[in-house]
Amino acid sequence: MKLVHRLSLTQKYEIDVKDDDTTALILLYRRTIISATNYVDIPLYRIFHYSLNRNAIFLTIQDIYLSQLLYLIVYQQLISTCLNSNCFHLLLLWSISFKRVIVKFRWTQIRSKSFRKLQKKAKQNDIDALNSLGQLYYHGLHVEQDYEKAKTYFTKAAEKGKPDAIASIAIMYENGRGFAKDLGKAVEYYKRALKLGNPIAANNLGNLYLMGNGVPLDHKEGVRLIQLAAEQGYSTAQHNIAGILDKGKFGVPVDLAASASWYKKAADNGVLQAAYEYGAKCHDGDGIKVNIPEALKYFEIAGEGGNAAALFNLAVMHTTGEGCKADEAVGLKYFQLAADNGDSTAQYNMGVNYLEGDGVPVNIQLAIHYFTLAAKQGDRNAILYLKKMMRF
Repeated sequence: MKLVHRLSLTQKYEIDVKDDDTTALILLYRRTIISATNYVDIPLYRIFHYSLNRNAIFLTIQDIYLSQLLYLIVYQQLISTCLNSNCFHLLLLWSISFKRVIVKFRWTQIRSKSFRKLQKKAKQNDIDALNSLGQLYYHGLHVEQDYEKAKTYFTKAAEKGKPDAIASIAIMYENGRGFAKDLGKAVEYYKRALKLGNPIAANNLGNLYLMGNGVPLDHKEGVRLIQLAAEQGYSTAQHNIAGILDKGKFGVPVDLAASASWYKKAADNGVLQAAYEYGAKCHDGDGIKVNIPEALKYFEIAGEGGNAAALFNLAVMHTTGEGCKADEAVGLKYFQLAADNGDSTAQYNMGVNYLEGDGVPVNIQLAIHYFTLAAKQGDRNAILYLKKMMRF
């Protein structure tokens, strides 16, 4: 299925990239990986042609990480393109570029110009480079995870007033990573970052108030801070406030329409669970009008990220023809994906399919495999099938 709703903006970024707009190049990286697309409608290999030719430098943790993921995606896409159009000379040329990148990017240590430039800038006390290196070492992204190094870089950046670094130190104190766990210190740093307008600090401090961890229990203040972070565009906070409004938690009245709105914002900012939740609201008319095409679109977005519930819903919709042409083969594909991503009902269904040869060859071992997976999650029907099979 094509994510047509994403193409126009992507094409705009491509035009800007051709005009040497480095910002557009970075946005194109981010947009493409968020959509997690493998469709040949977006020729990703052209993106990398642009970046390789100008040795594009990405200074943020996100862009260094995304660039590597995208190389893997584009290689798969290019293979598909070549198989369909017999352009194997293009595949050969791209293989050379791909090998260059794989050699360049090590899983244990980044050898890229980006990383070396970060190090150089950090030695010059560049505040953004210090923070980015802290993020790399904290998360262990393509370098060996090292909380001590992360602490060092975050501390230097925090001393220069970098809000993200201050919030990161708070997170380290809250979780006991790099520092001994100290909620008092975590709150202190969250409040420092909050004064500088950091939405992550607002969201995390809000959660502490909701739970009464390190601060007095204060639901009103907690909700206020999470709402503040959501309004600043922080996707996690948008998802959090959507859930609060959806269920009427922490003394907040239920507001299904507002909840749907926040789910959509979080989904559009890349939160896969929010994409599923918004799709479900569109499907059921929960606080908003029923909109099956919109539901299908957001289930696809969530499903592409491996959301099992979304994949299961896509399976049902494609099998029954709800919002799309009925196609049992496509539905079976989604049932398989949902099962492999942990949906117990899909696992049970696949067990039945393999047991009875419904859409797939009879395979008793696979039937037992999927029944067992579903049974471990408490699916009663799967448990009954396993008991019956053990009798024979």
